[in-house]
Amino acid sequence: MAKEETGYNLLMKKQTYLLIVLTLLLTNLTGCGVKQEVYQEEFVRARELEVINADLGGQLESERQKRAEVETALREKSALSSSLDKKLVDSMEAGQELTRQLERCREDKDRYIEELDSIHIAMKGSEVETNKILESLAKERKAGNDRAVEYEARISELTAQIEKLRERISAIEADRAVLLEEREKLQREKREKVNELSNTYEGLLTSMKSEIEKGQIKISQLQGRLSVNLLNEILFASGSATVKEEGKALLSQLGSALEGATDKALLIEGHTDNQIIHGALANTYPTNWELSTARAVAVVRYLVETVGVDPLRIAAVGYGDNRPVADNSTEEGRAQNRRIEIKLTPLDPEIAELFNEEPAMAGGGEDAPAAEQPEANAPEAESEPVTGDDGVKATEQPGGEPAMEPAAE
Repeated sequence: MAKEETGYNLLMKKQTYLLIVLTLLLTNLTGCGVKQEVYQEEFVRARELEVINADLGGQLESERQKRAEVETALREKSALSSSLDKKLVDSMEAGQELTRQLERCREDKDRYIEELDSIHIAMKGSEVETNKILESLAKERKAGNDRAVEYEARISELTAQIEKLRERISAIEADRAVLLEEREKLQREKREKVNELSNTYEGLLTSMKSEIEKGQIKISQLQGRLSVNLLNEILFASGSATVKEEGKALLSQLGSALEGATDKALLIEGHTDNQIIHGALANTYPTNWELSTARAVAVVRYLVETVGVDPLRIAAVGYGDNRPVADNSTEEGRAQNRRIEIKLTPLDPEIAELFNEEPAMAGGGEDAPAAEQPEANAPEAESEPVTGDDGVKATEQPGGEPAMEPAAE
């Protein structure tokens, strides 16, 4: 009799332990020399441009974060969906096990009733002892019935939770479908922009073929942006920021080739060698900063006022001698460093961020600009003014005069 009671208690403890484990599982399922006044005005304008640049940078960073959040949410939802699928299966199996245990409990209850009847007959002669045994068995039977009721209630609760999990999985699947659709839309837009950029690149190669072969112009394509490199000898006389007639013809031809690229922003960059400006020329251009900026502005003015480029999508910046593409110790290297670079990028910053393609070069050969590859890794440098060793910062508004100011400490 004692062995049977011990076996029954062990069975009840096992069932209670399984119930606790299942409860914990389900709980885990439920987040240039000018007056001081003009100098100061240009200083203020440059500061305002810095604020605007900073704001645009913040917006770009926000768009990057949104895209990163979309991709992170997609991965998390996919992982959660897989986890919930597994937990749903585990919960259903646990529910089935509880049902089987409940059936065994009922069978045990019936067996205990039969044993109770047998004991009652066998112990007729000892009514007091029999009554004690009957009382004990009655308590056990009541406890078994209570457990059966508890198990049935728990099964109902688990069934309801399983249904909620199914609904949650359906919602997650719907969200995942939306995210997949959004990602596919972005990919389609990227492919369209890639095709547009390739068409612009191929158009430039065709229309500027003669100039490329003459070495007057170099065209490169890298990560969503085109770069057109024009040597200063074609555009400007030595020490001058006035576009030569030969340079005007080249700019007009280039402007015609870019006529259809209305969705691209143009950044005109002025670059020089490291030769120090001497003599009377230094009164106009104290450093290479002023000279490179003035030349970039001259190109902007010609493209806007003569060719007809929209001033809202073009800007000028001078880098002086701070971004060489060749060794300044040789005349050939200095000639390569004296240049105007025209950078074309998509106007939409979100689309621009999507590009990630291998560079294509034309007209450069082994002389292609060495700085092109690093620019692909730091695109933001194209839209920000650069501070040189002399502590001067150069920026330019579309169609305006060069603005010089002391660089911030």
